[in-house]
Amino acid sequence: MKRHILLGVVLFLAASGRALAQSPMPTAPIPLTFDQRFHIYLKQTYSVSSILVPAVFSGIAQAENSPREWGQGGVAYGERLATVHGQFQINNACVFAVGALLHEDPRYVPSVLRKTWPRMQYALVHTLVARTDSEGQQPAFATFAGAFGFGFFPNLWLPPSENSLGQGLTRSLTFIGVNVGMNMGLEFHQDDLRFLRRIFHRGTAVSSSSTP
Repeated sequence: MKRHILLGVVLFLAASGRALAQSPMPTAPIPLTFDQRFHIYLKQTYSVSSILVPAVFSGIAQAENSPREWGQGGVAYGERLATVHGQFQINNACVFAVGALLHEDPRYVPSVLRKTWPRMQYALVHTLVARTDSEGQQPAFATFAGAFGFGFFPNLWLPPSENSLGQGLTRSLTFIGVNVGMNMGLEFHQDDLRFLRRIFHRGTAVSSSSTP
């Protein structure tokens, strides 16, 4: 079963790469300076979302009583919040360090494609493939390093029910999935805004026409 899933992923990426190679690509952004990279790192690490997102993840873990050894209550939630916050901090530090060392660009550049499926393929592929400062492409080593840190570093303090190699791998793969979702959001962000504007203008027009 696992071999079939792996084969499916490889075939999907191969088909995606072929389709993207035949499609118009966005203009490469100007390479980042070290100071600009560091600014992005600080913004990701100390923004409002760096507090809210771990709080949500911790709330889910609290509801699922995971890890079970920590139980419930305020102290247990604090332990979960500190763990998740630490995971995001470790991820950001790994992405920054490896990205700066290998000259990977951490920015996601939305495609110029129009159809939904090719754009979804683009977002997935460009989560796993990084653009370099020399305008080349390579495996997204910074993303993988961040996901590895996110998944495995907490094994140093998590209780036995959550600190196995398999669970570390699951957390790492889950976080790569989170990265895919975030890039999907960036890819379709403008479409969502246009949709909301149409709904707003339509509602405003209906409200105006019904006003005596």
